Amino acid sequence: MNEGGTDFISIPDAVLIGDFLIGMDVTELGQGTVTYALGNSTGSPDRGVIEVTPVGNLKLFSATNGTRISNFIVPPDRFFRLLVSRVGSTLTMALADTAISETFDFGTADIRLDAIGGHGVGRSKGVYANLTVEGVGVLPRNYPINDDSNTIIDTVGGQIGSVVNGNPEDWGLFEKLPNGNWRGINLSAAWDSPNQILEVA
Repeated sequence: MNEGGTDFISIPDAVLIGDFLIGMDVTELGQGTVTYALGNSTGSPDRGVIEVTPVGNLKLFSATNGTRISNFIVPPDRFFRLLVSRVGSTLTMALADTAISETFDFGTADIRLDAIGGHGVGRSKGVYANLTVEGVGVLPRNYPINDDSNTIIDTVGGQIGSVVNGNPEDWGLFEKLPNGNWRGINLSAAWDSPNQILEVA
């Protein structure tokens, strides 16, 4: 869990120079505020930010390609998998395992991402897991974010990340229930309850 103070996860630069596909499991924990899924912590000229707006729209900001905002709303208080892809100059935002998607005309310039749960000085409260990145010229990434340490393991390309300003109490072990939801196991006081449920959209 990202508590939304000064913490975020730093990963080696993922510079998207052409076609790409990003997937990530996200739960908003701060409705009415911005939920940053992926961003750039250094303010580079080719920085990008994938976020959920305060009212629930999925948004991609790119310093080189402009901003696109979905008309659809992500499920509030639900664990959902966002998908953002670019093929040529077509951008697609979608929610996995649903019929919800939207396409946009978009630029083809580079987009640089290096932070989970924040960007620059912006941080947000949420639960993040299973980040995957595929694209032209970028090593594939797969970050399950399922280990209780400050090191985030990339199981595909070895691009190891690290938690910045993390709090051990924010880590939580969850079990998957038969209905697809996730239930916490003896979570700390930082969570809503010791057995908090993350409902899947």
